[in-house]
Amino acid sequence: MVSPHSQSRRVAIMVTAVTLAIFGGLVAVITWQLRSSLRQEVLRREAEALHSVTLMQLGEGESRIAPFGGGDVTDLLFAAVLESSRLRGVLAVQLFDVAGVMQAALPRGESDAVVERWWPARVEAPGARYLPAGDLETVLRSPVRGEPARVPLVDVVVPLRWPVGEAAELAGVARYWLDGAPVAAEFARMDRRLAGQAGVAFAGGAILVGLVLAWAFARLADANRRLVEQSADLARANAELD
Repeated sequence: MVSPHSQSRRVAIMVTAVTLAIFGGLVAVITWQLRSSLRQEVLRREAEALHSVTLMQLGEGESRIAPFGGGDVTDLLFAAVLESSRLRGVLAVQLFDVAGVMQAALPRGESDAVVERWWPARVEAPGARYLPAGDLETVLRSPVRGEPARVPLVDVVVPLRWPVGEAAELAGVARYWLDGAPVAAEFARMDRRLAGQAGVAFAGGAILVGLVLAWAFARLADANRRLVEQSADLARANAELD
């Protein structure tokens, strides 16, 4: 026969384990959401930096052709894209029109393969995505020898408006392929910090939850013991009366 004390101890252990599991799950979910948010901020920073440089190059190009009152817009847009691609870490650039058709690219590649367009039809703001194992041959549009075929990449798209200004119409989309190694290193550092913070939060919370539950079960056991003693006293008093 299982004693009430042993049964109460098992219940206490089960309740504590379930509570800690729920608490650990909440910490994991919050940490994962924070990780996702921080990664998006890093990618947004990369995209906005390229967007700012591209706008500056477009503004300079507009000022150069303004006195002549002409110039091919596609050539001008691609020239601005090429100028901004001088930033460190840019591996390849592509220029698309508003319909999503590639107009120019560097490297040009051996063939015009079908381009995977993950951005919306009308790009209102710069955006970026991180590919932990991107296909370098697809980016460079030619076979790669002596280099790993799968490398971290950052894929950035930037809206191009012409003429330059807030009310300008969308004239095209610039796509930049960046070396993702620095971003991968930054993500790894962020993950280590988040894992450490989550571990500290869980450990501290687990200790606090354990102490609170231990105190609560001790009070409950004490109340149960007093109730049993009172019931025994009442039973003895009834027996004496009989």
